[in-house]
Amino acid sequence: MFAISIIIFLLSAGTIFISFLLRNTLDMWSSAWLVSGIIAFVFGVVFLIIALKKRYDASPAGQERIVAREKKKEAYEVFKRLFNSYSPEISWPTDPYGMILKPGESILIAFPGVDLSEARARRSSSGTGFTIMKGVRLYSGSSKSTDEMTHIDSGPFLVTDKRILFRGLKQTRAFSHKKIVSITPTWSGIMLNISGRKKAQLFTGIKGHIEYEYEGDVYRFKVTPTMFAGVISTIITQSVGS
Repeated sequence: MFAISIIIFLLSAGTIFISFLLRNTLDMWSSAWLVSGIIAFVFGVVFLIIALKKRYDASPAGQERIVAREKKKEAYEVFKRLFNSYSPEISWPTDPYGMILKPGESILIAFPGVDLSEARARRSSSGTGFTIMKGVRLYSGSSKSTDEMTHIDSGPFLVTDKRILFRGLKQTRAFSHKKIVSITPTWSGIMLNISGRKKAQLFTGIKGHIEYEYEGDVYRFKVTPTMFAGVISTIITQSVGS
């Protein structure tokens, strides 16, 4: 296949070159040959790339790379299974980020730079205003209030064996697992409904990488916010059910 690719590549290149030279004498035919040459050239390049790849894959270096790639895929499948069940075989990030825990409380997973958002009422109005006298203005029209998720603060987010903790520059949150009514994973984090609080708490920006050792090799896998949200849900569900 490699030899065929080289032949196609050379013939197509020659066709393009000849068509270019004859462009002024045989306009119609040279144009047709030029288009045909370009198409053949593209196919030749594609076949050449495929042939080179197959030749490389058959070499010792290529075989070693294929084995390493398949091993990494296998490691990732094992990693996902252990990750979703919160297995101790994974090195979970447990930096306290300066938070003080209760006696006997342990950090299960921690994240820096998480954003806290909460539903806040926003009022919009339509209509016109009229000045009646100095300092007095009369408005006519209508107004309505809608709830929108509003960013409140940013800071570290910790899941312990007893609570969920968040510490921002302006706001602090601490929820017992038993106070959590529902857990909703989102594409960027986790939504918590808490007993005694009317408004849901949305924590986003939960992301990062986790190292995992598999059969003597260490891999660094990227973990999506959805995956982290799922394992947090598992931790809290198991804690409340125990």
